Amino acid sequence: MPPAKKGPKPFDSGLKRIDNKLKFTSFVQANAINQKNYYTEYLKRDDQAMILRQLAEDLARAKEPKGTEDAKHNEDEMDVDDKEEQGEVYFFVTIEAYGSKVIVIHPGSRNIRIGLASDTYPTTIPNVIAYKMSPAEVEQTSNADPPFKLASDPDFLQVKKQLSQDFKERMRFYKRRVASNSHDSVLSYNKRTTPETIPDHNDPNRIEWTDVSTGPNIIVGERALNIPPLSNPRYRLLWPIKYGYFNETDYKSTRQLIGDLSIIFEHAISSELNIPKKDLPSYSAILVISDLYDKVQVTELLDMLFRELQFSKVGIIQESVAATFGAGISSACVVDVGAQKTSISCVDEGLCVVDSRVNLPYGGDDITLTLAKLLELSQFPYKELNLSYQYDWALMDEIKSKFSTTNDAEITVQLYNFYQRTPGRSARKYSFKTFDEVMLGPMSYFFPDIFENENKLKNRHTLFERSSDIYDSTYNDPYSEAQTSLYAQYVPSVDANLTQLQHQQQISVSTPRASTKSNSLAHLHDDTPTSSTAGTPVPEVPPVATANLSAAAASLTAATGVAGALGGNAATRAAAGPSFQALSLALMNTRVAIQAPLDQAIIESITQVSKVDEARGKRMYENIIVVGGGAANIPAFNRLLEDRLAMWKGWSTGSVTVMPAPRDMDPTLLVWKGGSVFVKLKIANEVWIGSRDWDLLGSRCLQYKCLFLY
Repeated sequence: MPPAKKGPKPFDSGLKRIDNKLKFTSFVQANAINQKNYYTEYLKRDDQAMILRQLAEDLARAKEPKGTEDAKHNEDEMDVDDKEEQGEVYFFVTIEAYGSKVIVIHPGSRNIRIGLASDTYPTTIPNVIAYKMSPAEVEQTSNADPPFKLASDPDFLQVKKQLSQDFKERMRFYKRRVASNSHDSVLSYNKRTTPETIPDHNDPNRIEWTDVSTGPNIIVGERALNIPPLSNPRYRLLWPIKYGYFNETDYKSTRQLIGDLSIIFEHAISSELNIPKKDLPSYSAILVISDLYDKVQVTELLDMLFRELQFSKVGIIQESVAATFGAGISSACVVDVGAQKTSISCVDEGLCVVDSRVNLPYGGDDITLTLAKLLELSQFPYKELNLSYQYDWALMDEIKSKFSTTNDAEITVQLYNFYQRTPGRSARKYSFKTFDEVMLGPMSYFFPDIFENENKLKNRHTLFERSSDIYDSTYNDPYSEAQTSLYAQYVPSVDANLTQLQHQQQISVSTPRASTKSNSLAHLHDDTPTSSTAGTPVPEVPPVATANLSAAAASLTAATGVAGALGGNAATRAAAGPSFQALSLALMNTRVAIQAPLDQAIIESITQVSKVDEARGKRMYENIIVVGGGAANIPAFNRLLEDRLAMWKGWSTGSVTVMPAPRDMDPTLLVWKGGSVFVKLKIANEVWIGSRDWDLLGSRCLQYKCLFLY
């Protein structure tokens, strides 16, 4: 066999490998990290965060020797307490001038309270704007206006019977005599009474109706409310905030809503505070926000203050904390009853207890509407009452403010009178009698089924999306165990929504029953009178986004993930079980309006505080303060609230005390006053967000510039 033929040599053919140190890639290969000796200082020191580093630089600059221009500037901005420590106290000059460059803003659903921190009282203007309507809009609006009916709802009449029964039991308990023919006497008088015409020259309180003959496109504030309903041209009123949230029902775009708020704020600052817009870059602002706030809403408001109004610095403070500052107390259960929203929070040593926060979608406006229905049942002599007209709404609100009471000693047949003023007609004086209507109205806070809560929040999150975490897409709005517990008790659609959540994500949860009462009410007797929870059914909860539910379901498997998504104590969340966590993610800050009575909501809020320390819960029961314009000014309301809380809670567990507003201050202004006091404290220097910081970091500044966990 012949030998095999040899091929070409590798070197000659170019196949031989020559070590010429040629790299196959230009990427640098990273060596494996030794996990035993691994250490990093990334984001572990304060100087690595720009906000904290800038704060340290400002403190170092303030310690520079006097004489330099920067030191002189910092001396001018020094707190009053700092100058006291250095022996430079100028009580007659410094204290009065301090805060003159800070504007405190407290926006509400009906009114905005705004003023300089150096002012004694704020300026209150209606949070409303009027737009001139086109002819097509006028025709569409006139065709859509139905006849206004008040007390024709059978559900209202059913709850009214329960309300009347509770009133009779209260009068019987306090041994108050109730005449059997009281209602007949009221009906008989109101049927035959006739109005008296008052000439214009004899009417000292006549209304100056807004002249729209020039046809301005926009009218703001009080002048917008005084536009005649049949004016030429016609105008449409828009309220940017409703029930404590952005009004996503009447607006079609986010920019329009934010733009209207900017116009109202600018009008209030320029016309009421006499500060032109060009001077605002030299001013700072403190924004008072809700305790159970919406993160998207807070971000939009801050962005508007920086970009539209161009404030140099802005800080935020929660309503309950501001109320305690205004009242001069450190710990209290703050019940803020506004026009369209009621919020309850427990403040302990100047900090809001996160799990005690509660938002209820009713307030003073619901009492006004309920009182109008009750008066209509008593043959109210003003038959043309139409609450869709602003002057009629203002009339009924005035009747509520003047004649409503919860002092059972005053409940008898009373004769009152009021003046009705209509554009283009002389004022008319009416006389009418009332019996229990003036007390049943305020008592409706404890029977919220009588309110029209069905469609209040139905359009939430249609313009502004819910705030979610940028990493796992879970909802990260503030979370409160008290709020979620009330959802489980008083929202009929909770079970259906959790069933839907189970079906979508195959999460095995045990759904809570809507009829289950909290442990704080378990000791109550069955014969204790209570408000009914069987009212008009709440609309079905809208389906939650599938992507968010997927991320939420994944986060429920780990306690740390739950704590990041929901906030608060991770151990508490894990102990509560997956059903409680899934419920909070599905229902918190959605379109469902809970109808929890005010007294039981307060008990639920304080119960969450008592879980950690029972003594702290007793302290909260002894320090309840009612603020806001919805209930604080109703005579004897504090006593009625004490009785209701004691009835549910039991006298044996401790006393219940509802404190009056201190120093004879107006409780409606207490929250704003607390914001102005907060500005003058040292701690306020830690909450200021500069315009440069906001441009660079946006809402991430709030993680470092808030006195609470944002």
